[in-house]
Amino acid sequence: QETNQFKFEINEVQIDHTWTSFTFNQPFNDPVVIAGPPSSNDQEPATIRIRNLDQNGFEIRIQEWDYLDGTHPLETFSFMVMEAGSYEFSDGTRLEAGSFVTSDSPDKLKFNQKFKKKPLLFTQVLSSNEDDAVIVVTEKVEKKQFKYKLREQELTQAQHFADETIGYVAWEPQRAYFEGLIFELGYTKRKVTDDPF
Repeated sequence: QETNQFKFEINEVQIDHTWTSFTFNQPFNDPVVIAGPPSSNDQEPATIRIRNLDQNGFEIRIQEWDYLDGTHPLETFSFMVMEAGSYEFSDGTRLEAGSFVTSDSPDKLKFNQKFKKKPLLFTQVLSSNEDDAVIVVTEKVEKKQFKYKLREQELTQAQHFADETIGYVAWEPQRAYFEGLIFELGYTKRKVTDDPF
């Protein structure tokens, strides 16, 4: 698809542990939303949850891991929303956005296109069908596919039983200018731990 068909929106928000509605600046046919990471106003670990995603917006909140008290102060973070599809920009960089439904079982997803370079992969849980906090863990991101699974907190023995919708954006490394935005996508060195870096 051509760049002029690519629909994209970014924003920065402040959200706490309560569900908050957000409306897009423009309607999308099949939106994919990726959010985070949150700031660290509270040291208790948390993730970002999204639900009720439709063409006009979604609900979003900060969710702490289940062993914590569940209340969390305002955190600042960014999100991007884009139209699902496969795209190639004028410089040849490829991008794909989409979603799928999964439960607790590890699996793999094949991209709808073959990337020329190993893409950066961003994922987001886009539903809240089970109350337990959960994130998407990915591995072996390749030009054709990636592996994934859902992960709850370490102390939880049971699996995540409910199916959840997962959004993903796979984007080849790039520095570019697009519709008034300057952006850069790349990898850190393998030095990132739980310490600030």
